[in-house]
Amino acid sequence: MIDGMITVTEASQLAGCDGSYIRRLLREGRLRGKQVTPRLWLVSKADTQQLKKELSTRSIGQRNAPKKHR
Repeated sequence: MIDGMITVTEASQLAGCDGSYIRRLLREGRLRGKQVTPRLWLVSKADTQQLKKELSTRSIGQRNAPKKHR
């Protein structure tokens, strides 16, 4: 593999999210990566680690958020 790049499968395992979410972020340009073939993306490992931090911070905030009353 290219230095600093990982597969979508590895990125999804590292970030703790689904591969389809990783691919969507890649298509939208919100995550750096390189499309090697129509079915193979290589993802920036550093960006994936940052995504993991953002997702864990977001989930902590959601758990501590006050419940909405109906």
